[in-house]
Amino acid sequence: MTPEAARYLEKAGDCLKNARAELDIGIAKDAGRNAYMANFHAAQAFIFHKTGKVPKRHAGVHREFERLMKDCSATARISPGILVPAYDLKADACYRVGPESTIQVGRARDAIENAESFVTMITELLSASK
Repeated sequence: MTPEAARYLEKAGDCLKNARAELDIGIAKDAGRNAYMANFHAAQAFIFHKTGKVPKRHAGVHREFERLMKDCSATARISPGILVPAYDLKADACYRVGPESTIQVGRARDAIENAESFVTMITELLSASK
């Protein structure tokens, strides 16, 4: 794994740590947002590992991750579409107002669990490849 990819994974781990802490004190909105960001940074690690560069915008990361996963044998374990539902949670937390902006604790908990699995799978995938 390249040092750059490792740094993206480290950032993903930091986001997961923050998400867990926020959920523990009942801040589901921030916990959900950080769960998505963990996914985002893990996807950036994968993209950098494969291409040596990373799109900076969310949509670019989503598209490039999906494109690269189509050619990867790990697609049975990692759904390329994982980023979109996680982004929807972030969008609810960051951009919506009123009832649409409310993130329930259970939704945030599920997002954190999914992000933990995703980050672990990307870490294992990158650690196994040269």
